[in-house]
Amino acid sequence: MPVLAVWISLLATLLGPADDPECFIVGGLDVARAQALADVNVRDLEQVYVSKRTASRDRQVLERYAARGYRIVGAGMIRESCRVVDRSPGRVELQVTERLAPSWVVSEAGEARRLPRDGSTARRVVLARDGGRWRIASVRSLEAGAP
Repeated sequence: MPVLAVWISLLATLLGPADDPECFIVGGLDVARAQALADVNVRDLEQVYVSKRTASRDRQVLERYAARGYRIVGAGMIRESCRVVDRSPGRVELQVTERLAPSWVVSEAGEARRLPRDGSTARRVVLARDGGRWRIASVRSLEAGAP
């Protein structure tokens, strides 16, 4: 597994295009999410989200791979665009277009297998101020052409 590729994907996650400073908050949360997946750490994964319910999809992915003896490495998001569509105290809604960075599953024996690449997806991501820090409150995919 190319370590350089993991670093490149994490940098792309943090420093992708951003029209608004809140886009860098999303990048930081995506890096925390990717690290929790690589560490097979459900608690840290859930800290990225406002609620366990919001984290449930990622938690299920983590648990499915872990049950088979794998961890997910490099699962950052490569941001293609990001802009705020609504902002209020303690809440920011962003429109983000992104795709999964190059990622691998790594077995307990250290064998790595690259995950398939995906295409870009437009999403509405809502960040909420929770306990003095920003967390992901919701994520929903947008249909092609939706505002």
